[in-house]
Amino acid sequence: MLSLVADVKAQGGPSADMIVNLPGLTWSTHYNMYSGYLSLSNHHNLHYWFVESQGNPATDPVTLWMNGGPGCSSLDGLLYEHGPIHVTDSGTLYNNSYAWNLHSNVIYLEAPIGVGFSYSSDGVYNMNDNTTADDNYHALLVWFGKFPNYVGRDFYVTGESYGGVYVPSLVLRILQGNAANEGVNINLKAFAVGNGLSSYADNDDSTVWFAMHHGIISEQLWNSLLENCCTTPYTRQNCPFNSDKPACAADYAVVMDAIYDSGLNWYNIYGDCLNTPQAFSHKKYIREISMLHQDFHRRTNNRYLTKLKENVECIDSTGADIYLNNMTVRQAIHIPSTLTVEWSICSDILNYTTLYQTMAPTYKSIFSMDSQIYAYVYNGDTDLACNFLGDEWFVDDLQGIDGVDNYRKWMLNNQIAGWTKDYPRISFVTVRGSGHMVPQWRPPQALKMFKYFLAHQPLD
Repeated sequence: MLSLVADVKAQGGPSADMIVNLPGLTWSTHYNMYSGYLSLSNHHNLHYWFVESQGNPATDPVTLWMNGGPGCSSLDGLLYEHGPIHVTDSGTLYNNSYAWNLHSNVIYLEAPIGVGFSYSSDGVYNMNDNTTADDNYHALLVWFGKFPNYVGRDFYVTGESYGGVYVPSLVLRILQGNAANEGVNINLKAFAVGNGLSSYADNDDSTVWFAMHHGIISEQLWNSLLENCCTTPYTRQNCPFNSDKPACAADYAVVMDAIYDSGLNWYNIYGDCLNTPQAFSHKKYIREISMLHQDFHRRTNNRYLTKLKENVECIDSTGADIYLNNMTVRQAIHIPSTLTVEWSICSDILNYTTLYQTMAPTYKSIFSMDSQIYAYVYNGDTDLACNFLGDEWFVDDLQGIDGVDNYRKWMLNNQIAGWTKDYPRISFVTVRGSGHMVPQWRPPQALKMFKYFLAHQPLD
């Protein structure tokens, strides 16, 4: 176990939150890490883990990362995606060579309350999209109070999956707070959403198109869907597959069966399922799929919700469970001994209410309030939970954002990394061969994309 206190001077962070000795760390670091709580006046205590930049923490920007769910922990992003320390299946640590803190200071925020180590001291865990954005905004104000040397630094908000709601909701709340002088002015520059839920209608309907064109359903079923759900001409605008028409609903249910009850890894359709006892359980599945497809439970009569354990099918987060529930680790990252709840990747105590069917009005409000802010919407192209097609539709349909058809490839090491197109305020990016968690499954490509995002440069 090596000391984590870097040779460089700490950037004004609270000594009580500094991680001094992290169990399992077997290599030297040259950056500081902090873990602690951002306590709000409404009894909410949000846990954060902050990693300083490996570049120049005194001048590099600050990036906030949020995982989705709603109700899943952003320590997933730290330990499996783009944090500098990663965890193996057995709970040991290793260094991530493609960490995003190579270019930025990064905050991993466990939100809302009831997620990970975040808790409410009054024991009430009722949240919605607006209260989550408000909590996250006030948590940032507390964070800047803890880390005043970062006030005024370029700031970026990023996230994935239900982060498609979390991220723009928080961005708008920051802009509103800045305009009303509610606290420190946050120097917000841009935001990025990875494999995000941006519109329920787009996500539902594009799922069917994706399934057809990736060989998951038959041409006969596709033709039946066109007949029972669509009007001619057969464009996406004329095919509301998530329909109440009985014949269409019956066909749509067959598509849902083919995706979610067939053994397919819907987070990465070309990836294998793990076929381990740990992999076949449903807590994360319930939280995410029920939010990504709102009508899913009614159509399937809840028959998939019988197994309630820790991981989503085909993806195993047992290593993080082992590591973060080690009492020595919890002490090292300043989790109070009075908090007896076990850490899990997704919450089973959060009572969350969704409020928005589409984030289009939120994007429009953001762009109207700030003429300089820009956005990335990026997708791994083998993800079916939040597929690239639905997010591309969402970006294309945003009113008032005029673009040209400049869809083009982008490269890494002389290989195609994906495709992209740019609008004046927003870029849509695909990452070739990646599933739902792009930084986990395509780390070099994700790091290049992140670097270009920070610099506001077109991918090439």
